[in-house]
Amino acid sequence: MCAGRRNSTYNLGMTQSIPSLVAHRGYARRYPENTLLALQAAVDAGATYLEFDVLLTQDRVPVLFHDRNLQRMCGQQGAVHDYTLAQLKQFSVSEFDRFGYRFVGNPISTLQETVAYNARVLNSSAWKRLSTRCCHCWNLSGIR
Repeated sequence: MCAGRRNSTYNLGMTQSIPSLVAHRGYARRYPENTLLALQAAVDAGATYLEFDVLLTQDRVPVLFHDRNLQRMCGQQGAVHDYTLAQLKQFSVSEFDRFGYRFVGNPISTLQETVAYNARVLNSSAWKRLSTRCCHCWNLSGIR
């Protein structure tokens, strides 16, 4: 997580600069990055903002993912845009080399699921960045 600065007024009438935490890909040190688990853990740890990456699937569904290919996070060949959402939902976003079996079964999340989760559970500000690595491949008007 990254620390920024913001001003906050305390009940003593003093204005002090306190850190504003930005969780880059969630709490990626302890959880697979860009997952609902990592986002929840970041908020639980005190993050004020969430930053995550979004890529498009073959059937044009925005999902939380960063890497150009699926190998590191899912242990699969190919890229997010090579698979439909239904196919990607069969993979675990577990980052097996770092975490072993701990997160096997953790699914890839859609942007829609993440926004709904944020509104329902986290109630935090969320930053999203649609990856330009993917945008150039698609006519963005067709995103659902």
